[in-house]
Amino acid sequence: MQITYILEFFVYVFVDFIPNMMLAIIPFRNYLRFSKRTVFLMVAVLYIMLVFSRILGSQSLKAATVLSVVWIFIYMVFYGINFRIELTKLLFVLLTILNYGSFIVIVYSYLTYYFLSPTIDKPYSIQSSGILSIVLIISYPVIVLLLEKKIRPLFSSGINNRMWKYLWLVPATFCLSYYYN
Repeated sequence: MQITYILEFFVYVFVDFIPNMMLAIIPFRNYLRFSKRTVFLMVAVLYIMLVFSRILGSQSLKAATVLSVVWIFIYMVFYGINFRIELTKLLFVLLTILNYGSFIVIVYSYLTYYFLSPTIDKPYSIQSSGILSIVLIISYPVIVLLLEKKIRPLFSSGINNRMWKYLWLVPATFCLSYYYN
């Protein structure tokens, strides 16, 4: 594998991972177990692991499928370690972000196929990162507003904490449907 292709992986994963990781932290920034520096270092380690995981996954569809499931558990462990909040609330936000990420992948894949399919010979090219960036720029403000203005206040309100036992099942159903199909 050429060094330029590996660098393109780094760029693509950065464009894909960092905005979603920021989404994961926004609702729980007041519930950190560790300093912001420690959390930042953990995010950096996750990023490096994800790059190499994506490189490995690009070699085989079976490996990519297994790794995508493994990464859901890695994200859950990251959440559980870094935030002092109930598991059901963590699940709700994590699964909501995974659904948003799935939506982004669907839109990105369509646009990449429509605009770049005749000219692209690899999936993690700089052009692909550009299209992914455009999709994120358009959709990101909506999900940030949802997490910041609608979901985050629910965590601190304490109103009907029992609802979280069931509410996380809504995004879980969409995740299962997406991954199954």
